[in-house]
Amino acid sequence: MSPYQTHPVEIHHLKHATPDYLQAALTVVQNVHKFKGKADILVFLPGENEIETLCSQLRRAKLDLEVLPLYSLMASKEQKRVFQPSSKRRCIVTTTMAENFTTVDKETRWISNVKYVVDSGLRRLSYQNPRTRMDMLLLTPVSKQQAQQRAKRAGAFGPGECYRLYTKKCYKELAEDALPDMLRLDITDEILYLKNEEGSVDLTEYGAGPENVLRALGDLNDWGYLDDQGDITRLGRDAASQEFPVHPVWYRVLLEAAKCDCSVEMVSIAALLSTRRTVFLRPYAHRHVADLARQQFGHALSDHMSLLNAFYAYCGLLKEVEAGLDVDVEEWCTDHFLSHAALEDALEIEGKIRDFLREHRLIKAISTPFRSPQYDTNIRKALARGFCTQTAFHEAGDVYRTVHRGDHALLSRTSALLDKNHQWVVYHRFHLVAHCRQYLEVVTAIKPEWLVDLPCFQDERWARPRDGSGDAIQAVAKASIDEARERMQQSD
Repeated sequence: MSPYQTHPVEIHHLKHATPDYLQAALTVVQNVHKFKGKADILVFLPGENEIETLCSQLRRAKLDLEVLPLYSLMASKEQKRVFQPSSKRRCIVTTTMAENFTTVDKETRWISNVKYVVDSGLRRLSYQNPRTRMDMLLLTPVSKQQAQQRAKRAGAFGPGECYRLYTKKCYKELAEDALPDMLRLDITDEILYLKNEEGSVDLTEYGAGPENVLRALGDLNDWGYLDDQGDITRLGRDAASQEFPVHPVWYRVLLEAAKCDCSVEMVSIAALLSTRRTVFLRPYAHRHVADLARQQFGHALSDHMSLLNAFYAYCGLLKEVEAGLDVDVEEWCTDHFLSHAALEDALEIEGKIRDFLREHRLIKAISTPFRSPQYDTNIRKALARGFCTQTAFHEAGDVYRTVHRGDHALLSRTSALLDKNHQWVVYHRFHLVAHCRQYLEVVTAIKPEWLVDLPCFQDERWARPRDGSGDAIQAVAKASIDEARERMQQSD
């Protein structure tokens, strides 16, 4: 059943623009609750912090109203509260995740009593700076198409009303559609697929910016997927398979893992970092308790292995449940501040990767014994070599500089490596928070000896002043690599 677009929705705009959309949302919800019919209210805000702030304000107002947050990083048990019937009018405060419900079933029936929508007109959208490889989650206006989708939620089962927290003039100035992924995200996978299918193509014809294309081509060359002429290699063709269920860079990482006798563990790590959800939950109101819960899975040298520890604990619990243990798995996840949905996603992705590797016989499934002194080292080495373009060098305190760009970044506040001052690290993500601070997320300590033979750490690849003279911009990091190379030569 697809009930949307069948009932009229009355649209209200602000007469004057307001910079405080949270206060405006609070005022509109209070007025709707006081003066309008008893149907539920659905509020669209850009992110978790704004949602929790408005929910807190509504609860403090002591209205006869059940206030329910709904966003993707919530525990699934908490999300399901919106599916349960209530004797009170409800105000559901959500992100973009409620825009595209198109069927009515047990998961979306809650929307059947929504007749009033409050739309901030804002969302957070992911971008990547191709020059620095830094991810940014930016507050941006919605498109007209998104604004219309939000309004339609009020007319799912009868006439409704939508209160937009922006003026009619602002609506007319909105873009018709959201910016294409090609213009704002990493496009290495798209370029590799095109190279595999079409060979020599003008990649800018597909809407990508020139800088995005150059960065992607450079990374693909460093990973061994393209040769120096830009032609796809045999390795690149294997990684470009449309059946490979994760980003192509993981194929290189899995190859390195096989050489380091840890491909079994790396398949699990690839799955965990390929879900669209966060494994470790950190709700703002319970963040300190969540941080304590996370420590039981922590690994002193590797956030990647902290994730692996949590995943293996979950898989071990599933085996015990299959054997007859009476445990509520979702409740266990909630108690440990783990996302049940993310772990289930990872389990599914892991199975798909294993099936692909088994069917194509490309990478051997091999594992170092858990109690071996080399268990941790092998995994860390494989990560370092696989993600050679995502390394950073310690500068001072918890400040690192990315290699080879030299951009400053802090370790994530939830990293197990915080305050440890490891000289070299490999990271999964470099991102901007709150328009001012740059962080490395999911970090593992590594050794420079593991990098010295890789193309992107040879002398000619170190960035230098524009005139080409003088020492490398990252002179200290280069010296560390040179010293490691000398140590290895002396030991041979």
